[in-house]
Amino acid sequence: MTIPAEPTWTNFIDTKVQRDVLLFLQDTGWSIKKSTFSTHCKTGKLTKSRKGLYTKAVVKKYAEKNLVHSGLGTTVPQSDENIATRKILAEISRIETAEARERFKFEVEKKEYIERGRVERELATRAVVLDQGLEFFFRAKVDEMVALVGGVADKAPLLLDLCLKEKDEHINRYARMDNFTIIIEGED
Repeated sequence: MTIPAEPTWTNFIDTKVQRDVLLFLQDTGWSIKKSTFSTHCKTGKLTKSRKGLYTKAVVKKYAEKNLVHSGLGTTVPQSDENIATRKILAEISRIETAEARERFKFEVEKKEYIERGRVERELATRAVVLDQGLEFFFRAKVDEMVALVGGVADKAPLLLDLCLKEKDEHINRYARMDNFTIIIEGED
Protein backbone atom coordinates (compact mmCIF):
# COMPACT_ATOMS: atom_id res chain seq x y z
CA MET A 1 0.00 0.00 0.00
CA THR A 2 1.27 3.47 -0.86
CA ILE A 3 1.18 6.13 1.84
CA PRO A 4 -0.06 9.46 0.49
CA ALA A 5 2.22 12.48 0.83
CA GLU A 6 -0.65 14.36 2.43
CA PRO A 7 -3.82 12.99 3.97
CA THR A 8 -6.95 13.10 1.83
CA TRP A 9 -10.30 13.59 3.44
CA THR A 10 -12.55 13.31 0.38
CA ASN A 11 -13.21 9.59 0.99
CA PHE A 12 -14.06 9.95 4.68
CA ILE A 13 -17.65 8.96 5.53
CA ASP A 14 -19.21 10.07 8.81
CA THR A 15 -19.62 7.03 11.05
CA LYS A 16 -20.66 5.91 14.53
CA VAL A 17 -17.98 3.19 14.67
CA GLN A 18 -14.56 3.91 16.20
CA ARG A 19 -12.95 1.08 14.26
CA ASP A 20 -13.96 2.66 10.92
CA VAL A 21 -12.29 5.92 11.97
CA LEU A 22 -9.14 4.11 13.12
CA LEU A 23 -8.88 2.15 9.85
CA PHE A 24 -9.40 5.32 7.78
CA LEU A 25 -6.68 7.14 9.69
CA GLN A 26 -4.23 4.27 9.33
CA ASP A 27 -5.05 3.80 5.62
CA THR A 28 -4.44 7.49 4.89
CA GLY A 29 -1.00 7.53 6.53
CA TRP A 30 -1.65 8.59 10.12
CA SER A 31 0.53 6.79 12.66
CA ILE A 32 -1.74 5.52 15.41
CA LYS A 33 -2.14 2.28 17.30
CA LYS A 34 -5.47 0.79 18.31
CA SER A 35 -4.71 1.21 22.03
CA THR A 36 -3.69 4.87 21.61
CA PHE A 37 -6.78 5.56 19.54
CA SER A 38 -8.99 3.92 22.16
CA THR A 39 -7.35 5.99 24.92
CA HIS A 40 -7.83 9.20 22.92
CA CYS A 41 -11.54 8.39 22.48
CA LYS A 42 -11.95 7.68 26.20
CA THR A 43 -10.13 10.84 27.30
CA GLY A 44 -12.13 13.08 24.98
CA LYS A 45 -9.45 13.97 22.43
CA LEU A 46 -11.81 12.56 19.79
CA THR A 47 -15.52 12.94 20.41
CA LYS A 48 -18.69 12.30 18.45
CA SER A 49 -20.89 15.08 17.14
CA ARG A 50 -24.31 15.81 18.65
CA LYS A 51 -25.78 13.33 16.17
CA GLY A 52 -23.53 10.60 17.60
CA LEU A 53 -21.24 10.47 14.57
CA TYR A 54 -17.54 10.86 14.04
CA THR A 55 -17.64 13.59 11.39
CA LYS A 56 -14.96 14.50 8.87
CA ALA A 57 -14.36 17.90 10.52
CA VAL A 58 -13.96 16.42 14.01
CA VAL A 59 -11.71 13.56 12.90
CA LYS A 60 -9.56 15.86 10.72
CA LYS A 61 -9.05 18.30 13.58
CA TYR A 62 -8.23 15.44 15.95
CA ALA A 63 -5.70 13.92 13.53
CA GLU A 64 -3.97 17.20 12.72
CA LYS A 65 -3.67 18.13 16.36
CA ASN A 66 -2.76 14.80 17.95
CA LEU A 67 -1.25 12.44 15.33
CA VAL A 68 1.83 12.19 13.14
CA HIS A 69 1.36 11.66 9.42
CA SER A 70 3.79 9.19 7.84
CA GLY A 71 4.00 11.03 4.50
CA LEU A 72 4.90 14.33 6.17
CA GLY A 73 7.05 12.92 8.94
CA THR A 74 5.28 15.18 11.41
CA THR A 75 1.87 16.51 12.17
CA VAL A 76 0.09 18.39 9.42
CA PRO A 77 1.30 21.98 9.11
CA GLN A 78 -0.57 24.03 11.64
CA SER A 79 -1.06 27.10 9.49
CA ASP A 80 -4.85 26.87 9.75
CA GLU A 81 -4.60 26.21 13.46
CA ASN A 82 -2.12 29.07 13.87
CA ILE A 83 -4.46 31.44 12.07
CA ALA A 84 -7.30 30.41 14.37
CA THR A 85 -5.05 30.77 17.40
CA ARG A 86 -3.95 34.24 16.28
CA LYS A 87 -7.57 35.25 15.73
CA ILE A 88 -8.51 34.03 19.20
CA LEU A 89 -5.54 35.83 20.79
CA ALA A 90 -6.39 39.03 18.89
CA GLU A 91 -10.00 38.80 20.07
CA ILE A 92 -8.88 38.25 23.67
CA SER A 93 -6.54 41.24 23.41
CA ARG A 94 -9.34 43.39 21.96
CA ILE A 95 -11.70 42.36 24.77
CA GLU A 96 -9.07 43.02 27.45
CA THR A 97 -8.33 46.47 25.97
CA ALA A 98 -12.03 47.34 25.84
CA GLU A 99 -12.43 46.11 29.41
CA ALA A 100 -9.48 48.21 30.62
CA ARG A 101 -10.91 51.25 28.81
CA GLU A 102 -14.32 50.74 30.44
CA ARG A 103 -12.70 50.23 33.86
CA PHE A 104 -10.76 53.49 33.43
CA LYS A 105 -13.91 55.38 32.37
CA PHE A 106 -15.70 54.02 35.43
CA GLU A 107 -12.85 55.12 37.72
CA VAL A 108 -12.94 58.58 36.14
CA GLU A 109 -16.68 58.74 36.79
CA LYS A 110 -16.02 57.80 40.43
CA LYS A 111 -13.62 60.77 40.61
CA GLU A 112 -10.60 58.54 41.20
CA TYR A 113 -8.75 60.38 38.46
CA ILE A 114 -8.47 64.09 37.86
CA GLU A 115 -8.03 65.53 34.41
CA ARG A 116 -4.46 66.62 33.79
CA GLY A 117 -5.54 70.11 32.74
CA ARG A 118 -7.45 70.60 35.98
CA VAL A 119 -4.46 69.50 38.05
CA GLU A 120 -2.11 71.77 36.13
CA ARG A 121 -4.46 74.75 36.48
CA GLU A 122 -4.85 74.05 40.21
CA LEU A 123 -1.07 73.81 40.72
CA ALA A 124 -0.48 76.96 38.69
CA THR A 125 -3.11 78.79 40.71
CA ARG A 126 -1.58 77.68 43.98
CA ALA A 127 1.91 78.58 42.80
CA VAL A 128 0.72 82.09 41.92
CA VAL A 129 -0.91 82.42 45.36
CA LEU A 130 2.29 81.26 47.08
CA ASP A 131 4.47 83.54 45.01
CA GLN A 132 2.24 86.56 45.49
CA GLY A 133 1.84 85.81 49.21
CA LEU A 134 5.56 85.66 49.84
CA GLU A 135 6.19 88.74 47.74
CA PHE A 136 3.46 90.61 49.60
CA PHE A 137 4.93 89.48 52.92
CA PHE A 138 8.38 90.82 52.17
CA ARG A 139 7.03 94.10 50.77
CA ALA A 140 4.58 94.62 53.63
CA LYS A 141 6.94 93.58 56.41
CA VAL A 142 10.15 95.20 55.19
CA ASP A 143 9.89 98.05 57.71
CA GLU A 144 9.17 95.61 60.52
CA MET A 145 12.18 93.50 59.50
CA VAL A 146 14.47 96.50 59.46
CA ALA A 147 13.14 97.61 62.86
CA LEU A 148 13.58 94.08 64.28
CA VAL A 149 17.25 93.87 63.51
CA GLY A 150 17.88 97.61 63.85
CA GLY A 151 21.02 97.13 61.89
CA VAL A 152 22.33 94.95 64.72
CA ALA A 153 23.59 91.48 63.71
CA ASP A 154 22.59 90.04 67.09
CA LYS A 155 18.93 90.55 66.14
CA ALA A 156 19.26 88.39 62.98
CA PRO A 157 17.67 85.35 64.73
CA LEU A 158 14.56 87.48 65.37
CA LEU A 159 14.36 88.32 61.68
CA LEU A 160 14.86 84.66 60.75
CA ASP A 161 12.08 83.56 63.13
CA LEU A 162 9.69 86.08 61.60
CA CYS A 163 10.54 84.97 58.06
CA LEU A 164 10.15 81.28 58.88
CA LYS A 165 6.86 81.88 60.68
CA GLU A 166 5.45 83.82 57.73
CA LYS A 167 6.78 81.24 55.24
CA ASP A 168 5.05 78.45 57.17
CA GLU A 169 1.79 80.37 57.12
CA HIS A 170 1.95 80.82 53.35
CA ILE A 171 2.96 77.22 52.69
CA ASN A 172 0.05 76.03 54.84
CA ARG A 173 -2.29 78.30 52.89
CA TYR A 174 -0.84 76.83 49.65
CA ALA A 175 -1.47 73.27 50.84
CA ARG A 176 -5.10 73.83 51.90
CA MET A 177 -7.82 72.71 49.53
CA ASP A 178 -9.37 76.19 49.39
CA ASN A 179 -10.50 77.56 46.07
CA PHE A 180 -8.65 80.61 44.86
CA THR A 181 -9.60 83.03 42.19
CA ILE A 182 -6.77 84.69 40.38
CA ILE A 183 -6.77 87.02 37.45
CA ILE A 184 -3.82 86.76 35.12
CA GLU A 185 -3.61 89.81 32.95
CA GLY A 186 -2.29 89.59 29.45
CA GLU A 187 -3.83 86.17 28.65
CA ASP A 188 -6.80 85.69 26.38
